[in-house]
Amino acid sequence: VSSMDKLETIYHRLLLRDYQEFLFKNLKGSEKKAYQYLAFCPFHATKERTFSYYAHHPFWSCEFCGRHGDWIQYLQQINTESFESALHRLAQKASVALPEGEISHTVWLEQTTHSNLMELALLLSQERLWKQEGDPFLTYLEEKKKYNPVEVLKMQLALLLPLEEIVTYLHQWYSLPTIHLVFKAYPFEKVNHTLVLPYRDAIGRIHSLWGMSINLMAEDEPEQEYFPITSFSEKPASFFHFYFVRGYRTLIIVEGFVDALIATQRGVKAVVATGGFPASPLQFQKARHYGAENFVFVFNHRSLQTEKVTKTLQTVVEQKLNAFIACLPSVYASPDEMIRNHGIDVFRE
Repeated sequence: VSSMDKLETIYHRLLLRDYQEFLFKNLKGSEKKAYQYLAFCPFHATKERTFSYYAHHPFWSCEFCGRHGDWIQYLQQINTESFESALHRLAQKASVALPEGEISHTVWLEQTTHSNLMELALLLSQERLWKQEGDPFLTYLEEKKKYNPVEVLKMQLALLLPLEEIVTYLHQWYSLPTIHLVFKAYPFEKVNHTLVLPYRDAIGRIHSLWGMSINLMAEDEPEQEYFPITSFSEKPASFFHFYFVRGYRTLIIVEGFVDALIATQRGVKAVVATGGFPASPLQFQKARHYGAENFVFVFNHRSLQTEKVTKTLQTVVEQKLNAFIACLPSVYASPDEMIRNHGIDVFRE
């Protein structure tokens, strides 16, 4: 078990116990809205709820003063604690034995900096989706995809902004080399027709930001493709959306990111996604580590003929997993299409 796996265990246990309610219990005016909690910021005087925190991942931020971070950084700032003191406070609350110096401050800071940076970029991009420039996309999501506004909010969809705008915003807190390192995979040619969504790790920290191209004028809906907007040194160790369903014994594995998101919003539990890539041994190991025992794959007819599905099924056999395969009727290109046209009950069946 690596030192960062130990930190993941700490956050996992605390999230299961709704530790955010204890950590932020002294905040005034706390209320839940969509997928987040809003409260009055403890770092400045305010008459509006500008402080956000979450039940499914350890990030917080204030849209007015700009302070932000993970739970360790909150304790550091609110109590003027050192990294080691804040870390051991959380470890004690999680009942995790943690020898001095086991978790590297340098490694933690690098990972947390990159995750926090992407959180801020996502928040900016989400805000802009709901302004005038996002109107064509919201119309597309409502009329063609049949997503209601609350679902769009909870799915954390955002608008891809020009890189210069992202860099200018983030430079208030982070150095230009750090920002450019994270965004070196930025797809300049896709800036006017792309929605953004976060790929989070097993405890909800952003691993990377991904895009999906939207053709606002097309009559027919092409098969959805996903591409990275931010760079990463290692592929995701967990399935997309796994942080939200961590602990379920049976996982339903679909291909598309939005397939998993809309199925969850319509009431189907434990849906994760591969993003159209072969499922890796590490992703299955991570799922089993957190209690998954059964894996139900949902493919369309075209996917069954692809190399990515062949590789996924080879991994299933090699790891001797308890797996089942469900194939969509040939008239549907994706679970998203099935759910939109015939309702969630048809998908459940």
